[in-house]
Amino acid sequence: MYKNPSAKRLHRLALGISLALLAPTNLMAATSTENAYLEQRHHFNIAPQSLPDALLSFTQQAGLRLSFDSGLIPDDTPSPGLHGEMSVQSALTRLLAGLNLTWERQGDGSLMLLRGPEQAQSVLLQNTLVVDHGALPQGNTRYDSEHLQSMPIRQGQITEALRQHPAVSFDRNSLSSKTPADLAAENVSINGAKYWDNRFSVDGVSMNNDINPGGRTVAANSSFTDLPANTSQGMNLDISLLQSLEVYDSNVPAEYGGFTGGVIDAQTRQPKRELSGSLSMSIARDSWTEYHIDDRYRDDFYDSGAADGNADSQPKFRTLTYRATLEGHPSENLGLIGSVVRRQSDIQDKNIYARDQANNGVSAPTRTDLAQTIDNLFLKGVWQVSDRLTLGSTLNYAPQEAEYFNINTLDGSFEMESGGLQTIFNADWQGGWGTWHHILGWSELEQSRQKGADYFKAWYYSADKDWADPTQRWNAAMEGSYGNIEQTQKRLGYDLKLDLQPFQFATTQHNVKLGVNLDRTKASYGRDKEYIQANGVDLIATGTCTTASGRLDSEYCSASPVLANPFTPWADGQGQMFRRLYYYVPGEIEAEQDSLAVFVDDSIQWRNLSVRAGLRAERNDFAQDLNLAPRLVLSWDVLGNGGTRLIAGANRYYGRDIFDVRLRQGREGLRYYALRDTATLEFGERVLAARNTTNLADLKTPYDDELTLGIEQVFFDTLFALRYVQRNGEDQLHRRPASNDGSRPDLATTYYEYTNDGSTDSKHYYLTITPLRTLSLYGTHTDGSLSFSWSDIESSNRSYDDDFDETLVLYKGKPIRAYEIPVDNFTRPWSARLVASTRIPALNLTLGNFINWRDGYSQVIRNGRTPYQGQNIYNYVEKDIGSALTWDMRAGWELPLGKTEAAFVNLDVGNLLNRRNTIGSSSSTSLTAEIDYELGRNYTLEVGYRF
Repeated sequence: MYKNPSAKRLHRLALGISLALLAPTNLMAATSTENAYLEQRHHFNIAPQSLPDALLSFTQQAGLRLSFDSGLIPDDTPSPGLHGEMSVQSALTRLLAGLNLTWERQGDGSLMLLRGPEQAQSVLLQNTLVVDHGALPQGNTRYDSEHLQSMPIRQGQITEALRQHPAVSFDRNSLSSKTPADLAAENVSINGAKYWDNRFSVDGVSMNNDINPGGRTVAANSSFTDLPANTSQGMNLDISLLQSLEVYDSNVPAEYGGFTGGVIDAQTRQPKRELSGSLSMSIARDSWTEYHIDDRYRDDFYDSGAADGNADSQPKFRTLTYRATLEGHPSENLGLIGSVVRRQSDIQDKNIYARDQANNGVSAPTRTDLAQTIDNLFLKGVWQVSDRLTLGSTLNYAPQEAEYFNINTLDGSFEMESGGLQTIFNADWQGGWGTWHHILGWSELEQSRQKGADYFKAWYYSADKDWADPTQRWNAAMEGSYGNIEQTQKRLGYDLKLDLQPFQFATTQHNVKLGVNLDRTKASYGRDKEYIQANGVDLIATGTCTTASGRLDSEYCSASPVLANPFTPWADGQGQMFRRLYYYVPGEIEAEQDSLAVFVDDSIQWRNLSVRAGLRAERNDFAQDLNLAPRLVLSWDVLGNGGTRLIAGANRYYGRDIFDVRLRQGREGLRYYALRDTATLEFGERVLAARNTTNLADLKTPYDDELTLGIEQVFFDTLFALRYVQRNGEDQLHRRPASNDGSRPDLATTYYEYTNDGSTDSKHYYLTITPLRTLSLYGTHTDGSLSFSWSDIESSNRSYDDDFDETLVLYKGKPIRAYEIPVDNFTRPWSARLVASTRIPALNLTLGNFINWRDGYSQVIRNGRTPYQGQNIYNYVEKDIGSALTWDMRAGWELPLGKTEAAFVNLDVGNLLNRRNTIGSSSSTSLTAEIDYELGRNYTLEVGYRF
C-alpha cells in the first residue's frame, strides 16, 4: 500500500496514461484513406419496409443524422431490411444496393445522400429520443448523444439519465431537499432486482465497484473498522463524452453477464475529424434553490445548532462544474479526444461542535466548510490501421473525494476517497469468417478513508485538555479521527468476441456471435500504519505520568487535574490516564478471484419469425460452480410489415460476488489491546481484542429467472409497446447470527454467517408510446415518448448485511415473519414518464422536458411493541405517502459566431412547478419523526464556447 495517498493517485494516473497511449503511438506506420467514422460497428435489426422508413431506423440504430432530398427516394421504394452487426458503411451500402445513390460526410458530422455531383435542397431526419421500437428488441433502450445533451441532467451523471427509463427505480431519498450538493452517483434498481447488482460498463468493459456496493448504512465518522457502502457504479464518466447510453432491462443477450438487475453500457464518442473543442462552466447554488422542509424543523435546518460531520443538511452550498474538450485527427487515420471535467460542491458553515457546547467556551475551531469533488480526465485514441484493422485505447481517470469530520472533536477531519482509473485497449479485425473483437481492460477502484489522524482520544476536560466544553461530563475533550482504511479493487479482464458473417441454413438466416471472457480481480482491506484508539470509558485517575522506567507518558496520560465532573468518583487534584489502549496494526486482508465465461448467441430469421437463442456459461474459483444461463427471445412479425409484433422471452442471469463478505474474515486479527499496570504505569503485552465474527458457508452465485411477454403495434406512425416482465431471484445473499458451541475456537461466541437464503419475486407491466416521426409545427420539431409502469416487488432483504430475521412480528395487525415485511424503497406501484425535446432552429433553441409522476406508496414503520400470544413483539404499521410529480426542463441556446463556432447557454430547471413532493418519514421507528421532502425548484446554469 502507498503511505501517501497523493503519490498513489499520481502513480495510477501515470501508469494509465502510459498504457493508454502505448498502442496508438507504436503503430503509426500504416496509412489508409478509409473514414474511421464509417467503420464504427453497430448491431442492426431493421425489418423489411419502405426504404425511407428503413433509413430512419438506420439513423437511430447507428446514432447519426442522415439528410437527402425529399424527391430523391420515392416513399414506396421497398427495402429488404437489415440484420446483424456491421459497420455504418457496410449497412448503408446494403440498404442502398441497386440504387444510383452515394453519400457524403458533412461538416457537422451528418451524412447526405446524393445523386450525381449536385447537392440538392435537403430535409434532415433527426434522431428520435429513445430507440426502442422494433429496430431494437424489447428490453433494450438506447439514448443517443443528441438526446443526452438536450435533457435536464443537472450534474452530468449517467444515472441521472436513467430516470427517464420506466424499468429503473431510485432510492426514495435520491432527490432529498436536504442534500442538493451531493455529487456521488445514485444507486438504481432495475426490474426490482437488488440495486447493487447491475452491470455498469464503458465500451463493454465493466466499471463496477464490487468492494461493498450494498452494505449496511454506516456513517463515514461512526466506525473504527467499517466504511460506508460504495455505489455500484465504480467511477464517474461525464455524459458529454458519450456517443450513446444503452440500457438492457430484460431479454439481455448472452454476451452480458455478472448482473441480476440490468446492464448499463456507456459507449464513448469517436473523435471528430475536424479539430474541435469546447469550454464551459456551470453553477448551482443555494440562493437558486427552493428547499422543502418539514415546518416543525425548518428553523433548525437553516440555523442548526447540531454538529454535522456528514453534511446531512446543506442549506448553504455552491456547485461548480468545469469542462474542457479537444479532439480531432492529427493524421488521416488517427483520431484523438481529450477531456477534463472537474465538479466541486462547497458545503458551507457546518458546525464542528454543537452550538450549546461552542457557546460554553470551546477554544477549538467550531465551524468549517466541507467540499466534495469529482475529477474526470478522459483520453481516447482511435487508429484506422487498414480497411480491416482498427485499434483503440481509452483512459478514464475519475477520482472522487468528500470531506467529513468527527463531531465535537479536535483535529477530526478526514476524507472519503472513491473512483479510480480505467484503461481499455481494443482491436477490431475484419476477417474472412467475420469480425474479431479483442478488448483488454484494467481498472483500479477504491472506497477508502484517508487524511485523518492516526489516533482517537476521549479525555475529560482539564487545564491541559481545554479545547472543549467544560460542562460536559463524558468524552468532553475528544481529538483525532477513526483512522485511515484503504479498500481497493484491481481488475484485469480480456474479452474475445467473434461476429460471424451472416449465413443461410436451409430457409433460415443466422447471425452468430460468440466469445470468451477472462477476468482476474483482487480486492483488499487494510491499514498502512498503526492506529491507536483510547476511549473515555477507560480513563482512570492518576497523580503522575512518569512510568517506573522514568519515561514521561504525555500521549495517553495527563497529570493536569480534571475539572469536569466525571461519572465515576474522582479524587480532587488528580489527573487522568488511559488504562487500556486498542491498537489497529498495519496489515492487509486480500481476496482474489479468477473467472471464466463463454457465450454464444444466434439471431435466427425465418420468414416473419425472429429467434435469438443464446447460452452463457460462467465459473469462478470462489463459488466453484458452473453456472449456465440460457437466453431465449422470440419475435413474430404477424403481418410481415413490422406493424404488429409479438415477443416472448425466457432468460437466466447470474450476479456477481461481493468482496466485502470475504474481506470481513480475519478483520479482527488486526485489532489488539494492551492494559496499563497501575503500579508501573507501563502498558503490558498486546492481546488479540476479539476473534473472527464472520464465517462464510459454501456460497452459491445469486441468480434471477425471467419471463417476458410483449406486443408492439404501429398505429398512425406511432409505436405502442406493451410488455410484462416477471423476475424470480434465488440464492440471494443473507446474513444470519450464529452461536459458537465451542467447536470453532477461531470464531467469536456470537458470529455471523453469510448464506444463500434470500429471494426476490417481482412482476412489472410497461406501456411505452413513441411517435416514429418528428412532429413539425410552425418551424419547431419535437420528438418524445410517453411511458407507464406498474410494479409489485417482494424481497426477503434489502441488503446482504441484513439479518435473515425469522422473528415473529405484527404487520397491519397480522402475524408474519420479519423477512416478509414488504419492500418500501426503490419502488412505487405506478409511475408515468413523459420525455420530449423540441428544436426551434430559427432561434437556435432546444427545449428538453421530462415529466415524472410517481404514485403514492405505503412506508413501513415500526411502532413499538404489542402483546401477542404471551409475548411482546414488534408492531409494524403503514404510513401513507402521497404521489409525487416533477417537471424538469432544459433550455439550450446557441449563438453562432462563425461557420463552426458558437457560444452556448444551458439552463436546467429542476421541479419547475416547485411541487412539495413527500419522500416519507425520516425514521423507520417513529410515526411522529420529521417528514422529508424532495428538492423544490432549482436552477443550474451552464455557459460555454465550442468550435
